[in-house]
Amino acid sequence: MFKKLTITAATVAAAAATTLTMAAPAHASSTVYAENNNSCAGVWFEPNGDNFGFKDFCADGMGVWMEMTKPTGGTPSTSDSKIFKSYATSYNGSLDWYSGDVVWNQDYTEGYCFLYRVGLRKDGAYVSGTYGSWHLACA
Repeated sequence: MFKKLTITAATVAAAAATTLTMAAPAHASSTVYAENNNSCAGVWFEPNGDNFGFKDFCADGMGVWMEMTKPTGGTPSTSDSKIFKSYATSYNGSLDWYSGDVVWNQDYTEGYCFLYRVGLRKDGAYVSGTYGSWHLACA
């Protein structure tokens, strides 16, 4: 009984480790990923270099819209300013986060933290109701 339980526990631990290893993107562990509510638009932020990547995952004629804010009290509603960035990216047939995405390079002070979320863009404007959840990222 004890031997069977030990083998089962080892098998479960190995399976969990394999699952966690396969689920992580092949990029830096500090990279923050965000998607809109239907997973057609994505933005990643890589603190090593302060780069944002904008990725279009769907052939729907829409681009990527990002809202970011520097919160003064820890929540988006306490922001001192909001920045909107949009790209008219187009789906390139790849679901790889790093294939054909548009990169926006910034130069933040070390330790600068902000919140951002992703939505869809059409005809140069945000498409109402498409935002995903807020994500915290720090340079």
